[in-house]
Amino acid sequence: MRKPKLIRVYFDTEFTKFRSERDEPKLISIGCVAAGGQEFYAELTDTYQPSDCTDFVLKTVLPLLGNADAANGRHEDARMFESKLAYRLSEWVQGFGGEVEFVCDSPAYDWRFVEYLFTFYGWPANLKRNCGTIFFNSPNIQHRYDAAVYEYWKANAHLQHHALVDAQCMLFAVQQARSRCYE
Repeated sequence: MRKPKLIRVYFDTEFTKFRSERDEPKLISIGCVAAGGQEFYAELTDTYQPSDCTDFVLKTVLPLLGNADAANGRHEDARMFESKLAYRLSEWVQGFGGEVEFVCDSPAYDWRFVEYLFTFYGWPANLKRNCGTIFFNSPNIQHRYDAAVYEYWKANAHLQHHALVDAQCMLFAVQQARSRCYE
Protein backbone atom coordinates (compact mmCIF):
# COMPACT_ATOMS: atom_id res chain seq x y z
CA MET A 1 0.00 0.00 0.00
CA ARG A 2 1.34 3.40 -1.01
CA LYS A 3 1.71 6.09 1.65
CA PRO A 4 -0.32 9.26 0.85
CA LYS A 5 1.73 12.22 -0.30
CA LEU A 6 2.53 14.88 2.29
CA ILE A 7 0.96 18.25 1.42
CA ARG A 8 3.28 21.16 2.14
CA VAL A 9 1.76 24.53 2.97
CA TYR A 10 4.13 27.51 2.93
CA PHE A 11 3.07 30.18 5.38
CA ASP A 12 4.06 33.51 6.83
CA THR A 13 2.73 35.66 9.63
CA GLU A 14 2.93 39.34 10.41
CA PHE A 15 2.91 40.38 14.03
CA THR A 16 3.18 43.46 16.21
CA LYS A 17 6.79 43.16 17.38
CA PHE A 18 9.49 40.72 18.27
CA ARG A 19 9.30 39.24 21.76
CA SER A 20 10.45 41.56 24.52
CA GLU A 21 10.86 41.24 28.25
CA ARG A 22 7.62 43.16 28.82
CA ASP A 23 5.16 41.59 26.43
CA GLU A 24 4.54 39.02 23.73
CA PRO A 25 4.03 39.78 20.04
CA LYS A 26 0.46 39.66 18.78
CA LEU A 27 -0.67 38.13 15.49
CA ILE A 28 -1.78 40.57 12.79
CA SER A 29 -2.14 38.36 9.71
CA ILE A 30 -1.35 34.95 8.25
CA GLY A 31 -0.92 33.86 4.66
CA CYS A 32 -0.72 30.26 3.46
CA VAL A 33 -0.16 28.76 0.04
CA ALA A 34 -0.09 25.04 -0.69
CA ALA A 35 2.24 23.52 -3.24
CA GLY A 36 -0.82 23.03 -5.48
CA GLY A 37 -1.60 26.76 -5.39
CA GLN A 38 -4.51 26.76 -2.89
CA GLU A 39 -4.41 29.86 -0.69
CA PHE A 40 -5.63 30.99 2.70
CA TYR A 41 -5.31 34.51 4.07
CA ALA A 42 -6.61 36.23 7.19
CA GLU A 43 -6.20 39.56 8.96
CA LEU A 44 -7.03 39.68 12.65
CA THR A 45 -9.31 42.35 14.06
CA ASP A 46 -9.28 41.46 17.76
CA THR A 47 -5.72 40.56 18.70
CA TYR A 48 -3.84 43.88 18.65
CA GLN A 49 -4.03 47.66 18.64
CA PRO A 50 -1.76 49.96 16.62
CA SER A 51 -0.19 51.04 19.93
CA ASP A 52 1.11 47.43 20.27
CA CYS A 53 3.12 47.77 17.05
CA THR A 54 6.67 48.85 16.38
CA ASP A 55 7.34 51.78 14.06
CA PHE A 56 8.39 49.30 11.35
CA VAL A 57 5.06 47.47 11.59
CA LEU A 58 3.11 50.73 11.58
CA LYS A 59 4.92 51.99 8.47
CA THR A 60 5.40 48.75 6.52
CA VAL A 61 2.93 46.04 7.54
CA LEU A 62 -0.31 47.81 8.52
CA PRO A 63 -0.58 49.82 5.25
CA LEU A 64 -0.67 46.50 3.33
CA LEU A 65 -3.70 45.21 5.23
CA GLY A 66 -6.86 45.20 3.19
CA ASN A 67 -4.78 45.47 0.02
CA ALA A 68 -6.74 43.57 -2.63
CA ASP A 69 -3.79 43.83 -5.04
CA ALA A 70 -1.51 42.10 -2.54
CA ALA A 71 -4.05 39.36 -1.97
CA ASN A 72 -4.75 39.07 -5.72
CA GLY A 73 -8.32 40.24 -5.11
CA ARG A 74 -9.37 36.78 -3.90
CA HIS A 75 -9.53 37.42 -0.19
CA GLU A 76 -12.18 40.10 0.30
CA ASP A 77 -13.45 38.54 3.54
CA ALA A 78 -10.01 38.28 5.14
CA ARG A 79 -10.74 40.39 8.24
CA MET A 80 -11.89 38.26 11.17
CA PHE A 81 -11.70 37.48 14.87
CA GLU A 82 -9.06 35.04 16.09
CA SER A 83 -11.65 32.34 16.83
CA LYS A 84 -12.97 32.52 13.27
CA LEU A 85 -9.42 32.34 11.92
CA ALA A 86 -8.77 29.16 13.90
CA TYR A 87 -12.01 27.60 12.63
CA ARG A 88 -11.49 28.61 8.97
CA LEU A 89 -7.81 27.66 8.89
CA SER A 90 -8.57 24.29 10.48
CA GLU A 91 -11.35 23.71 7.94
CA TRP A 92 -8.99 24.69 5.09
CA VAL A 93 -6.27 22.29 6.32
CA GLN A 94 -8.76 19.45 6.76
CA GLY A 95 -9.98 20.03 3.21
CA PHE A 96 -6.73 18.60 1.86
CA GLY A 97 -7.61 15.16 3.18
CA GLY A 98 -4.02 13.95 3.42
CA GLU A 99 -1.33 14.79 5.95
CA VAL A 100 -0.37 18.49 5.90
CA GLU A 101 2.90 20.06 6.97
CA PHE A 102 3.26 23.81 7.48
CA VAL A 103 6.63 25.09 6.25
CA CYS A 104 8.22 28.52 6.62
CA ASP A 105 11.53 30.30 6.53
CA SER A 106 11.37 31.53 10.16
CA PRO A 107 9.74 28.85 12.34
CA ALA A 108 11.04 30.42 15.55
CA TYR A 109 8.88 33.47 14.86
CA ASP A 110 5.94 32.24 12.76
CA TRP A 111 5.15 28.75 14.07
CA ARG A 112 4.29 29.91 17.59
CA PHE A 113 1.13 31.62 16.30
CA VAL A 114 -0.12 28.52 14.45
CA GLU A 115 0.72 26.33 17.41
CA TYR A 116 -1.15 28.65 19.79
CA LEU A 117 -4.25 28.83 17.55
CA PHE A 118 -4.63 25.10 17.24
CA THR A 119 -3.63 24.28 20.81
CA PHE A 120 -6.27 26.70 22.09
CA TYR A 121 -9.04 26.13 19.52
CA GLY A 122 -8.41 22.52 18.45
CA TRP A 123 -5.80 20.86 16.26
CA PRO A 124 -6.72 19.59 12.77
CA ALA A 125 -6.20 15.81 12.79
CA ASN A 126 -4.24 15.85 9.52
CA LEU A 127 -1.80 18.67 10.42
CA LYS A 128 1.67 17.73 11.64
CA ARG A 129 2.38 19.23 15.04
CA ASN A 130 5.80 20.51 14.12
CA CYS A 131 6.88 23.07 11.56
CA GLY A 132 8.96 22.30 8.51
CA THR A 133 11.63 24.73 7.43
CA ILE A 134 13.05 25.63 4.07
CA PHE A 135 16.40 23.90 3.91
CA PHE A 136 18.50 22.45 1.10
CA ASN A 137 21.45 20.09 1.52
CA SER A 138 22.90 21.26 -1.77
CA PRO A 139 24.62 24.67 -1.94
CA ASN A 140 23.58 24.89 -5.62
CA ILE A 141 19.91 24.45 -4.80
CA GLN A 142 20.20 26.89 -1.89
CA HIS A 143 21.78 29.41 -4.27
CA ARG A 144 18.90 28.97 -6.75
CA TYR A 145 16.41 29.47 -3.90
CA ASP A 146 18.15 32.66 -2.75
CA ALA A 147 18.31 33.96 -6.33
CA ALA A 148 14.59 33.26 -6.83
CA VAL A 149 13.73 35.12 -3.61
CA TYR A 150 15.81 38.07 -4.80
CA GLU A 151 14.09 38.11 -8.21
CA TYR A 152 10.63 37.81 -6.64
CA TRP A 153 11.19 40.79 -4.34
CA LYS A 154 12.81 42.81 -7.11
CA ALA A 155 9.46 42.59 -8.92
CA ASN A 156 7.21 42.82 -5.84
CA ALA A 157 9.13 44.93 -3.30
CA HIS A 158 6.10 47.16 -2.64
CA LEU A 159 4.23 44.11 -1.27
CA GLN A 160 6.97 42.63 0.91
CA HIS A 161 5.70 41.95 4.46
CA HIS A 162 2.19 41.11 3.31
CA ALA A 163 1.79 37.63 4.83
CA LEU A 164 0.20 36.03 1.76
CA VAL A 165 2.68 37.55 -0.68
CA ASP A 166 5.56 36.44 1.55
CA ALA A 167 4.16 32.88 1.50
CA GLN A 168 3.77 33.06 -2.28
CA CYS A 169 7.42 34.11 -2.50
CA MET A 170 8.52 31.06 -0.51
CA LEU A 171 6.57 28.68 -2.74
CA PHE A 172 7.85 30.38 -5.91
CA ALA A 173 11.47 30.23 -4.74
CA VAL A 174 11.21 26.57 -3.65
CA GLN A 175 9.73 25.64 -7.02
CA GLN A 176 12.44 27.58 -8.87
CA ALA A 177 15.20 26.04 -6.76
CA ARG A 178 13.97 22.53 -7.41
CA SER A 179 13.03 23.02 -11.06
CA ARG A 180 16.56 22.26 -12.22
CA CYS A 181 17.22 19.63 -9.58
CA TYR A 182 17.60 16.06 -10.86
CA GLU A 183 17.99 14.33 -7.50
